[in-house]
Amino acid sequence: MKKARILLLVFILAHQFTLAQDSLNYVIRFPNARHHEAEIILQLRNVREPSLILRMSQSSPGRYAMHQFAKNIYDISPTGNQKATIKRIAPEAWEVSDIKGSVDIRYTLFANRADGTYSGIDRDFAVLNMPSTLLWPENKLHLPVLVQFDLPDSINWRIATPLSVADSAKKQFTAPNLSYLMDSPCLLGNLKLREFYVAEDSVPRIRMALHTVANDAEIDILVEMAKKALAEQKEVFGEFPAFEDSTYTFLCGYGPGYYDDGMEHRNATMITSNIPLGGNQEWLIGTLSHEFFHVWNMERLRPASLEPFDFTRANISGELWFGEGFTSYYGDLALCRSGVLDTDKYLYTIGSTINYISNAPGWRYGSPVHMSEMATFTDQSSFVDETNFANTFISYYTYGEMIALALDLTLRSSFQDVSLDDYMKALWIKYGKNEKSYTNLDLMHTLGEVCGDKQFAHQFSKSTSLAIPCPTLPDFSKSLDTG
Repeated sequence: MKKARILLLVFILAHQFTLAQDSLNYVIRFPNARHHEAEIILQLRNVREPSLILRMSQSSPGRYAMHQFAKNIYDISPTGNQKATIKRIAPEAWEVSDIKGSVDIRYTLFANRADGTYSGIDRDFAVLNMPSTLLWPENKLHLPVLVQFDLPDSINWRIATPLSVADSAKKQFTAPNLSYLMDSPCLLGNLKLREFYVAEDSVPRIRMALHTVANDAEIDILVEMAKKALAEQKEVFGEFPAFEDSTYTFLCGYGPGYYDDGMEHRNATMITSNIPLGGNQEWLIGTLSHEFFHVWNMERLRPASLEPFDFTRANISGELWFGEGFTSYYGDLALCRSGVLDTDKYLYTIGSTINYISNAPGWRYGSPVHMSEMATFTDQSSFVDETNFANTFISYYTYGEMIALALDLTLRSSFQDVSLDDYMKALWIKYGKNEKSYTNLDLMHTLGEVCGDKQFAHQFSKSTSLAIPCPTLPDFSKSLDTG
């Protein structure tokens, strides 16, 4: 009996402790979708502080520049009979005072750019990228979150998101913390759904939610292309990552109202384009292939310079030539290896990239590492004054893609049975699988281990830090083989 009473007391105390914890909820409505507006209520419960700071993000996962998302929220105020007060203290921050345990903050979001970074709302669909959507409490990124979509019966929308379902009838979803929520976009509308597995794998489950006028046959073409590309990408690393809920979700919006973009996330990607899916699958599969390769390279095999991700500032990194550039290389190579993209078209694409890098004057002004650090100004950054980037900048995407090609061919031609695939797999095992972040120095050391030549690895690493022209490329016919 004594033991039972002790256990009961422990349970009661644990329950009371749980009830006393801060909780964070969002309610999202679309009463004025035709004018691109959403009404959002931020609900904070069991708040112990008398005041707190609310912020809109200034950066977004997968982007490296500053974005002033706060410009598109307004009518911010406490709701109901609450006596809390709110005051703007910075362009992106508000202070809420006189909190008596709980507070609800209501605001309006204007969203009319449906892509992988911003949000877009109209009568037919909604794209919600959370950093551009949600006002969030400072120092509360660790809190679990509940998101509820309050949709009228007249809107027959499906909701697709990597968030876990809490209550499907109530349209409630959960995230383990606010950081996870910020990395989990949502697509709402009259969606067409597909689910499949890759080859013989029972995990992960691949979900595809599409907002498109394409018919079933046209969607099936994209699905079959995706299966082949994903299978080839898996061969590079030897396995898929461990996804939460053992599920990965493609959120795809094709047609008028969307902007061309693709944005990777831990368990999903948002892909948008203003061209229709039907008849354009071969063009659109390139973005899908690139973004999925990121589930290894950038989402889990991640630069230390981007950890932890800071939503309040631009996140600078000198490793984007590898993270983005090598992903660009493998995105197209996987399509070629799988037969989705024929060899002639692949070689034409590679040739165009080589021509661009060879003739661009920007290499004189900075190394691949330097160009990576320029992402703050070039990755959809907003400015009105003229720049000289056409002469002084080379995209780290294309710069890195050519470095990947040159390294792959050099490894294949200079070392016995070694290719870039071996290098990527070694990095995955050493850093990505256990999610240990890396530096440019780590990339050098691992290359030396893979090829067995530390001097070669040192020279390669040195070349990424120097302003040098495009390297001379050997015969690259062998790079199309996985062996």
